[in-house]
Amino acid sequence: LSREMITSAQLQDAIAAQKASRGTPIGECLQAVGAASEEEVTRMLATQWGVPAYLGALPIIPTDPELPRELLRRYEIVPIHWGQVQRELLLGYAQRVDYGMLDAMERVLDCKALACIVPRSMIRNVLSKGGEHENVVQFGVGLPLEHLHDTIASYAEESGADSMKLVATREFLWARLLSRQTI
Repeated sequence: LSREMITSAQLQDAIAAQKASRGTPIGECLQAVGAASEEEVTRMLATQWGVPAYLGALPIIPTDPELPRELLRRYEIVPIHWGQVQRELLLGYAQRVDYGMLDAMERVLDCKALACIVPRSMIRNVLSKGGEHENVVQFGVGLPLEHLHDTIASYAEESGADSMKLVATREFLWARLLSRQTI
């Protein structure tokens, strides 16, 4: 509104649509009432978060850093670029940049994690393709700590892991087992 990209009436229509839909992000409501395109919403969100907007083609990551799909779905993130030499990971977020998740990515992957905002449709398209990596295992929420310990230890032994990186996010405990080949 302050940048004169939408009118007051369009904003009121979007707010009414948001109330009716019980929590749909305001950007999607602006799109639904025809007040903004997905590209405009993406640019507005990027400005709000102080990060770049990525509006390019669907990303193709040549060397995927093996990120758990459920984690990407839950936080609405897609990897945009993985610079293996510089150890930089560019992550595209749909609505809000989660700096705690960026920190977790940095600690588990031993890299610099950078954020941008991407259209939500891109995240849906990317995450709808392919499945989980064969060496990424997920556990149900609420497992007793003893069970998690025993299970992770068993996987570590089976895989011949030399070390492990472990990080807790709001909703996940992410363990990455490492062997001399992956260090």
